[in-house]
Amino acid sequence: MEKKDTTISIAQEFKILRAIERVFSDNHNTIIPKDDNYGVTCPANVSLIVAKSEFGKKLLLRFLNIVGEGENGKPPITLDYFTAEKEIPKSKYSLEYIYNLLEIFKYDDSVSISLKKDFPMTIENKDFRVILAPRIEDEEIRENKKW
Repeated sequence: MEKKDTTISIAQEFKILRAIERVFSDNHNTIIPKDDNYGVTCPANVSLIVAKSEFGKKLLLRFLNIVGEGENGKPPITLDYFTAEKEIPKSKYSLEYIYNLLEIFKYDDSVSISLKKDFPMTIENKDFRVILAPRIEDEEIRENKKW
């Protein structure tokens, strides 16, 4: 069986960077994180991308938001999701977001997508894991407000 060449060209790297930049803010970061945590939340706080390989870390480095030194120097990378008690779980996702996130993985033939009724969507390959929170309709937000 012939082994497939997995070398990625500079042109492909730029395409991946442009795809990431469509969703995540380019912070032009050059500082290597001390905790080896390469993850970025999008500006809308609905998706999270985490580097899983050295190649992923290399590409994601510029998107990191490292604001200072020390334990409390940068915000935690989390994407919280919950359903209210007695609520029937359902998930809706923005097709535009899904399309933009899938563009990140265009270079790879081995991408997995996990989807559950009561959990965020996960798209991943050997280099990146992306988590996309379900869309919440305005009506659902108004119903769940507790003033």
